[in-house]
Amino acid sequence: MFCFKTFSALVDHFWLMEFGRFVFGIGGESLAVAQNTYAVNWFKGKELNLVFGLQLSMARVGSTVNMNIMGSVYDHMKTVLGQTGYFTLGSALMIGATTCVLSLFCALVLGFLDKRAERILNKEQGKTGEVIKLKDVKDFPLQLWLIFIICVGYYVAIFPFIGLGQVFFIEKFNFSPTEARLINSIVYIISAPASPVLGLMVDKTGKNIIWVMCAVITTLLAHMMLAFTFWNPWFAMVILGLSYSLLACALWPMVAFVVPEHQLGTAYGFMQSIQNLGLALISMAAGSILDSKGYLILEVFFCACICCGELNLSAATRASLQKTSSSESE
Repeated sequence: MFCFKTFSALVDHFWLMEFGRFVFGIGGESLAVAQNTYAVNWFKGKELNLVFGLQLSMARVGSTVNMNIMGSVYDHMKTVLGQTGYFTLGSALMIGATTCVLSLFCALVLGFLDKRAERILNKEQGKTGEVIKLKDVKDFPLQLWLIFIICVGYYVAIFPFIGLGQVFFIEKFNFSPTEARLINSIVYIISAPASPVLGLMVDKTGKNIIWVMCAVITTLLAHMMLAFTFWNPWFAMVILGLSYSLLACALWPMVAFVVPEHQLGTAYGFMQSIQNLGLALISMAAGSILDSKGYLILEVFFCACICCGELNLSAATRASLQKTSSSESE
């Protein structure tokens, strides 16, 4: 998938880069759906939150390394090749693409282990024979659709902000590009070690919906600090990193609490699709708001997105989600 993008840089064809992004999007999001489905098939109940925390931790390690190292890789290739331009960029990206080979190898090993476990544990005998049809999506429980709404409302205030954050820290706080890049990646740096710890905490305590509410409220506070104060942004970004980790550990396992096992792949697929649709639309809206109104209004916009997710749920809805989560944790 990533090789399409790297090859397009090597040969300087933008249309190939666009095609590579398209293929990468299909493969990358399918990978996330498969990963989540594997997790809920192999792990049950209270241990799910820790597993999702570990998944997020490993993903964020990769993101952090990418954000802080690829610039140096490009500079090194520029020195080695003695030139700048598309070929140097493609060479640097090709080095990054080698990690996809490791990912492919791990996927093959995982597929083998899953088939082996299915045979040894006789998982086929435990299956009900029920098959999910696309039209059955309309019968998804209300709790699941509310989880989707929370997911979109929250993540659109995280990823688009990080995408625009480097220039924000340079312009508002007069950081150097290196300092801005470092603080912009602090969300990922913190989530790498914090996610397993927070996942274990949610496992031990249960009450997923309460932890989701805490994550949303603290994220809102972090964005308000960035928007309306000139306090050192490190404090707000640390809070944002912890909140982001907590929400992922508490929210994603809840899907397995409200839908039957044979529908999990479809449920996670819809959740991923709705999240990415929201991210695509909000990213375009965020760029437009930034160009026309500036960073203050953009931060207000992110605060509004967070409120649309969790804080507007009725007491009855929260109680329903809490009951579902608590019954599973018990």
